[in-house]
Amino acid sequence: MPGPGGDLGVRVYKPLGARPAPLPVVLWVHGGGWVMFTNDDYDASCRALVNRTGAIVVSPEYRKAPEHVFPAAHDDVLATYRWVRAHSTERQFLRTR
Repeated sequence: MPGPGGDLGVRVYKPLGARPAPLPVVLWVHGGGWVMFTNDDYDASCRALVNRTGAIVVSPEYRKAPEHVFPAAHDDVLATYRWVRAHSTERQFLRTR
């Protein structure tokens, strides 16, 4: 998705077998103090959250310090939130595998 600093990687986890009805969406911002870790490090957490809640989980790969100074990471998360708000009712967003 387009982000404030260029293309922003976002993972969208969807529950398998869910009906194509509106589902709750969780915006998962992985840990690491805005400095370390990636979506790969928290993949299992996102999958577990989807499996236990039946919700769609969206996780941005935000820019990290010190290469990207404050508020770059916050801007990426806010852009992801706005993207989810704008696209969460689209059929493609709700479709599950």
